[in-house]
Amino acid sequence: MNMELLTAMFLAFCRIGSFLFFLPVFSSRALPAMAKMVFGLALAASVADRIPLEKIDGVPALFAYAATQIIIGIALAKIVELFMSIPKMAGNLIDMDMGLAQVTLFDYNAGSQATALAILLDIFFVIVFISLGGIDYLVLAIMKSFQYTETAAALLHTDFLKMVLSTLLFAMTSAVEIALPIMGSLFIINFVMLIIGKSAPQLNIFANAAMVKLTVGILIMGASVPMLGFVFKNLTARLLEEYTNVFNFFLTK
Repeated sequence: MNMELLTAMFLAFCRIGSFLFFLPVFSSRALPAMAKMVFGLALAASVADRIPLEKIDGVPALFAYAATQIIIGIALAKIVELFMSIPKMAGNLIDMDMGLAQVTLFDYNAGSQATALAILLDIFFVIVFISLGGIDYLVLAIMKSFQYTETAAALLHTDFLKMVLSTLLFAMTSAVEIALPIMGSLFIINFVMLIIGKSAPQLNIFANAAMVKLTVGILIMGASVPMLGFVFKNLTARLLEEYTNVFNFFLTK
């Protein structure tokens, strides 16, 4: 194996490796780092011939090109991570209304604390995303990116900031839209309990309000599973669409 091939593989791995190590699912602690490195090197070897080594003259240019690949890989992975955090944000909102915000579990994949419903919705979305071929699409896209010319300088443009803000706004509004039907149902339950408490104060209905809200919330969540599958299917399609837009923003023919 000659030095040129090793250099090309290293530069290709800078983009692919940074993408895989920050991409949700692949960034999980349950997946060994060695497995990610071997997979990334295998992908890098298949696209090493597309690295324009003739444009790299000298060590400074080599490190500058490697830094560009790392920036592009991380940027693409973080955009995907932002969209894949939507179900977890929706779960946090619902847990706050159901009274489960104080009960947190350790999310081993993210390496942080999260509420129970947030973890469940996150796992549900990941299952839907993988079953629809989302991971395959992302990996194929990062492989295809070597057919284009990278423009990491786009990070300095105001258009990039506008794109990031619009993506963040979409993620926040989508989380609220997912949680709103359940939160609205719980609001109706609160209103009904308020009427009962006013009409029959001897029942002391608010003494059991937490248990009532929790029970109703679990029943509503169970009934909404088929709808959530449809919502997560559409969210997967939108995620891949936005990922393609970011992909085209960084990379041009």
